[in-house]
Amino acid sequence: AGVLAGARDGDADDGTPRLKAFLLTLVTGMEATPEIHAESLKRLRKYLDASHLACVRADAKSVGLRAISAKAATAALRHVCEIPADRAFFQAGVACRDAGDANHAFVFLNRYLDITEAMDEGDVDSRGLDDVDFETAASDLPSRFPLP
Repeated sequence: AGVLAGARDGDADDGTPRLKAFLLTLVTGMEATPEIHAESLKRLRKYLDASHLACVRADAKSVGLRAISAKAATAALRHVCEIPADRAFFQAGVACRDAGDANHAFVFLNRYLDITEAMDEGDVDSRGLDDVDFETAASDLPSRFPLP
């Protein structure tokens, strides 16, 4: 998960494409006998999905496809149990802002601030965070996740 945390600016070659390729090879090999390590395979698929979305976000941003980058960053929020939540919400907020979606940018960056405050207070998960912005919408984002 450290690789998915990103490099200095989050868009440099932080190893995520190599991680994605490795996970794809591993998951493909494990799918031949899914009954042997079913739980491990399920978890690795989540990491593969998260790494794929991280690559799409960075690649789309690098070629100026801001709306696609924002959608990939927003979709990556489904994986905050596998990737650092603070970074995921920050990247989603910035990507939405860059794409001109001020409403989502505000909500995601506000959640980022809530997460960093909870981390400063020593919280280990999102239990203490206010979920009002995420309860009213039909959201498939996890309501409980570990904090970095």
